[in-house]
Amino acid sequence: KDLTISLKNIFGSFAFDNFKLYYCGNYQGLYELSDDSKIITLYGNWDDMENLPGEVKTVIDDNSSTLGAVYVYKDNVTLGGELNTSDEGWQTDNNILIYTDYESDMVNGTSNIVNKTVETVINDGNEDYVETYTCTNLVITDKKTMYVPQEFTANKASYTRTSSLIDGVAWGTLVMPFDLTALPTNVTSYYSPTKIDDSYTYGKLIVGTNDSKTLSANTPIMYKASGDLAINETNAIVHKTDELKTPDPENDPLSLYGSYVKYYVGQIGCESSVVTNDDGLCAQDCYYIKQNKFLRGNCYFSIAPFRAFIYRGTSNNDEESTDAKLRSSVLMIEISDIPNVIESLSKEDATIIGYSDATGVRRPNLQRGFNVVIYSDGTTRKIFVK
Repeated sequence: KDLTISLKNIFGSFAFDNFKLYYCGNYQGLYELSDDSKIITLYGNWDDMENLPGEVKTVIDDNSSTLGAVYVYKDNVTLGGELNTSDEGWQTDNNILIYTDYESDMVNGTSNIVNKTVETVINDGNEDYVETYTCTNLVITDKKTMYVPQEFTANKASYTRTSSLIDGVAWGTLVMPFDLTALPTNVTSYYSPTKIDDSYTYGKLIVGTNDSKTLSANTPIMYKASGDLAINETNAIVHKTDELKTPDPENDPLSLYGSYVKYYVGQIGCESSVVTNDDGLCAQDCYYIKQNKFLRGNCYFSIAPFRAFIYRGTSNNDEESTDAKLRSSVLMIEISDIPNVIESLSKEDATIIGYSDATGVRRPNLQRGFNVVIYSDGTTRKIFVK
């Protein structure tokens, strides 16, 4: 990756033309894997198009836990023929996005092609270039890694999830990289954790109902469903997945943390429940949902992409400590009646557009304790919920 070229002659000058430098680290120097293993960039002349899908698929499969995008740009690569991502060779275990500025007769597929266009605009007599990224049809497959390095607009965006019903109900967690303007099919309401009542083995997770039927991008949430989920949005702004809030153990003591990859809490193969992952989380401080209840982590656990887990704050990192022992192993979900006070907070000339705590941190719904209600006319109201 580091190369220095020095050229000179006895006369102190030199000249050359038609000089190109290609990265030569993978398959005949024709592609590069980013340092974080999330992006493949194609380079050089791909004369043998038959080998392209197989070579790229091998890299994707080898990095299935992280890789999410392939860059196919004219400045970097010359294609020797049509690249059709609907071909069998491109089918992988990831939600791969193809970013390209090639025309559709060269790079095409039924979904997940992000087209880059550049428009020249004149501002105060100077030329500026405006880049636009658009995807005709975004199809997100559940439980498969997704990475969005560059924001784009999806004319159509869809996602489905199979629900396992227990007594006709399925509780779950969800996070999406674009705004949801309506509840998913078969979802009755969104919920957020507000309090945990410990009672040794079996405790209660008190959740508050989110009065909004919409959901912001990269915002983890709980839901209750009566069947399989289906999300269909139009003209959706798909945000960078790096903008998803990451765990902050010291400052966020009871929150949902989402992921677009398979995320591990604790360390795989470790027999201790106090070993932390790269985000400083150990399994005994977290809960994951299974069969309509939240289970406390033991040595480690994982969540699938587009899901979330609960972090409840750090206990004494001693497996035999009183603090650790008092925390419930299982949390049964109980819906709080806090949202019932919302009717008394309504105003004739304004609507509620959000909530925050006493420190100004935005919250999806009312929490126990001090709350700030934010109205559409710019006014606020402070209330205390017992």
